[in-house]
Amino acid sequence: MLHYIIRKKEAGWVRSLHLRHAFVRCTGISHMKSFQAVPFWMAAVFASTWSYSHTQFRADPTDDFSFTFVSMDAAASSFGLMKAADVERVLKDRLDLFPQSQIPELARHLVALCETHRFDPAFVLSLMHVESSFRIKVRSPVGAVGLMQLMPATAAVVSKKYNIRYTGARSLEDPFTNLSLGVAYLGYLRDRFQANSPYFHVAAYNVGPTRMRELMKRDNFRPTDTLVYYKKIKAGMHDFRHYETRAGRKLAAKISKENSKKAKIVADEIRVRQSRAVAATGASGV
Repeated sequence: MLHYIIRKKEAGWVRSLHLRHAFVRCTGISHMKSFQAVPFWMAAVFASTWSYSHTQFRADPTDDFSFTFVSMDAAASSFGLMKAADVERVLKDRLDLFPQSQIPELARHLVALCETHRFDPAFVLSLMHVESSFRIKVRSPVGAVGLMQLMPATAAVVSKKYNIRYTGARSLEDPFTNLSLGVAYLGYLRDRFQANSPYFHVAAYNVGPTRMRELMKRDNFRPTDTLVYYKKIKAGMHDFRHYETRAGRKLAAKISKENSKKAKIVADEIRVRQSRAVAATGASGV
């Protein structure tokens, strides 16, 4: 019941009023006197409200790259979902041939899509990195287009299923359209392969669901290329959650190099002093 009646408010806070309305609908109790007659239900509603008001959306790295409700105090708190500002920082650093002024809107769009389809933004960013290296107009030899490397035929099917505007292969070069269709397609594949491990719906994105089903029917099926693909995406999620811009990496490398030089100079000076001290000790002993 809670799955249908709880609605996320800003920063994951929950409106307890929804719980009371649902309570009234389910029990028929609408007067305070009746509420006083059933303290057990009141306690249940209060406990549920308190519990969910102290939770927020978090990424679950052991799940199918989705996010679920977990306690803020849980051990998985280090996997907090990326916010729009975090996604914006990545896109500004990596996206090519796209106006910088539109990137904040695109970042909010991606986060909204991830909330709708229950995906970790870091997962989608990592998939984009593996698929297209964030090149919005890139086309593969087989005809896949854009950031999430969608095939036009696949985009047409997803467009009809989810009522997403699509006007042909050229429109896949628009990041807004490409992300809308790509994230929806990922959600479709996750639902289709929900009885299997996360590897299968990610691999299906790479080779297609029909081909994936054919491979799964083989007695001797052993994933190779698709397993590498899956591992690259999974490994990349950590990097995007804790993203460091290319400029930052260059600066860090420069500082590290300078520190290494300074350390070497200091070490050389120490060795010279030690050598002189040894020589002086030897001379005084003669």
